[in-house]
Amino acid sequence: MKKSRTKPKLTATKIKRILVPFDFSEHSSNALRQAIFMAKCFTAEIDLLHVVAPVYATPTYAGLMPVNDAFYDKQIKNINNSLKKIATDASTKEGVTINYKASLNVIHREILDYAKKRKTDLIIMGTHGVSGVVEFFAGSNAFRVVSESKCPVITVQKRSAAKGFKKIILPVRSELNSRQKVNLVATLAKTFNAEIYVVGYVENSDKTEKTKVVSYVKQVVNFLKQESISHQTSIITDSNFTKAILKLANEQKADLVAVMTSHDFSLDQIFSGTYSQQFVNHSKIPVLSIPNTLEFEYSYANPLTGGMTA
Repeated sequence: MKKSRTKPKLTATKIKRILVPFDFSEHSSNALRQAIFMAKCFTAEIDLLHVVAPVYATPTYAGLMPVNDAFYDKQIKNINNSLKKIATDASTKEGVTINYKASLNVIHREILDYAKKRKTDLIIMGTHGVSGVVEFFAGSNAFRVVSESKCPVITVQKRSAAKGFKKIILPVRSELNSRQKVNLVATLAKTFNAEIYVVGYVENSDKTEKTKVVSYVKQVVNFLKQESISHQTSIITDSNFTKAILKLANEQKADLVAVMTSHDFSLDQIFSGTYSQQFVNHSKIPVLSIPNTLEFEYSYANPLTGGMTA
């Protein structure tokens, strides 16, 4: 007698600590507002982090560049005072615990190291925030955080004023790890009562790839039905993943796009043109980037972690 496989159940993703890199720009303020709203929903704490990037003097500009420790100590003290006021005011008004810290380091490295040290569950960061003469979130910093982070990262933009999410784009590709997004996205959908738009992405007209993608989409849909999560589906074929998904997201008026960092943010796509770079830096729609955690141990029975079940 053939044994029936146990249907996978949603394991709600726990979000207890949210890190918000903050540079006092409108972009990072928007990220903080989103973090406060999510912290309330998940009963989480927020860590507010400002990073001062050291400036190294050259013989030509030695007289202009502040390189002594006293200058940075004073700057860090002043920034901590400003962060304290923001954290205190927001905590009092919103009823959320907000910690704060200003550090001197390379921007993306400090964010990643701090997230690891604090065992951060989620990073929410603005893109292209600028303070004074220093660009806090240049494309390289944002992408490095997204591509190297061990926890999920939500990048939000200046115009992303909405709190929470009502429609989430969930791309499904033929790679085994593509469906690792499902558990976290389903958690967000249940938390915010959002609809998930499952889109199977096929890069070319290869029938084998399309058959596999259709099968994976079916697995995800069955899971969403089981969890009573509202959803829609479609299959698209396009040579440019980033462009196709953002186009769909705009058409559907989605407010979040979920991607895997290992495949959906491949180097070829990021550096192939300005449109691809907009996925992180210029998209008006927040992007949830989820790191690959499977490594080489795949599950062939659980469609949330990759497998071949029908």
